Amino acid sequence: MCYNNPATVTDKDHVGGKKEMISWKKAGLFFTCVLLLMTGCGKEAEDTDRIEVREIDSEAGTDTDAQERKEASDEEAETASSTEASRELTVQELRDFSVWIDAGDNHGNYGFLLSEYDRPQDVDLDQVFYTGAGLSVESMSPEEEQAYLKATGQEEIYTDTTRLTTEDIKGFLEKKLGTSYEEMTRPLSWTYLPEYDIYIHEHGDTNYMNFTCVSGRLTEEGLYELECVPGDTEYVPEEFCSRLTLKKNGSDWQFVSNAHVEGLSYSMDIWKIDDQCFDTELEGWGEVTFTSYAPAESAYGNQDVCFKLIKDDQTVYQFPPVEEGNYRYGKRFQKIEAVSFQDYNNDGNRDVILIIKYEPFVSDDDVNPTEVRLYRNRPETRDFLLDTDKMDFLNINRYNNSIQEVLEHIDGGREE
Repeated sequence: MCYNNPATVTDKDHVGGKKEMISWKKAGLFFTCVLLLMTGCGKEAEDTDRIEVREIDSEAGTDTDAQERKEASDEEAETASSTEASRELTVQELRDFSVWIDAGDNHGNYGFLLSEYDRPQDVDLDQVFYTGAGLSVESMSPEEEQAYLKATGQEEIYTDTTRLTTEDIKGFLEKKLGTSYEEMTRPLSWTYLPEYDIYIHEHGDTNYMNFTCVSGRLTEEGLYELECVPGDTEYVPEEFCSRLTLKKNGSDWQFVSNAHVEGLSYSMDIWKIDDQCFDTELEGWGEVTFTSYAPAESAYGNQDVCFKLIKDDQTVYQFPPVEEGNYRYGKRFQKIEAVSFQDYNNDGNRDVILIIKYEPFVSDDDVNPTEVRLYRNRPETRDFLLDTDKMDFLNINRYNNSIQEVLEHIDGGREE
């Protein structure tokens, strides 16, 4: 079976009048009814007028019952609106928040998850500004360096430094927290040079940590609660997880609170490529779901796509990467063009054929952006072999544009 993305599906392969006049007789009957209404039906008309007056009076506040009904109706509408606003976040929203936390504003957001606070004024600013919070950082002038050495009592500067102006710091806090620097309860512990109105931090490392939002919800209009786990598919540090609260601020978000929590675990689910996940049956594995995961956009630009077999919501196998650590040299993953389950070596076991498109970091006409990947099924050892010899032959000769083309030329590559 073969799956192309998105629209090249073939046989067993999956690849993404008349108006009537009123008679005088009817007209006479009409006028008779009008006369009856004007005489015998006067009481009903009078009652209708009274209802209309009462509705007007109720708007003026003179009808208590009507006013209570209106207030009850408004309360029900408000409750319904609140209920409708409260919901779990979508996978795409969790992806967007993960990227925003890790890389947004020139990597200026992650530091807000490194300390705990119940209100914006209690954020640890040393963590937020440790490497500059994405602000434009200038080097110290010779005069500033001398003033810094004098203030610190040092003979020289041994490591990197971060230099921020008070104006930059205040503008950043107003944007990210909606507070002023004077309101902060945990101000910077950096060296302040009043004659230049700048803060200096000397450090030889970084506190950067990327986070993945594994779950979240909209608690009320403009207020978001996110569960965030540090690390990614290749590295999950034994550090705190965060329950972060944000509020909408125009087209951006402001930080409201952050708590370090336990019981959360890293999940790749938000990076799942839904239209490239397929239920299938493979020899030695039975009925499984072949699942594709895009690189964690929040982490590294050259992280590669990865694949797993899922059964009963558990990972039963993760396919080996092409390069160590699942990073690609000089190229960036773009999309999966096709997935196919074919016994390409005629051993009675269905294998996995993938066609994947990449973007080279440096434009080069000699670099083929399309790549075929072959995983040979070995039920006896319960694994899949990355069939590199056949892959190299097909990719070098560019026999990798469709599943059909791969199958036509696959015997040209030496089998291990």
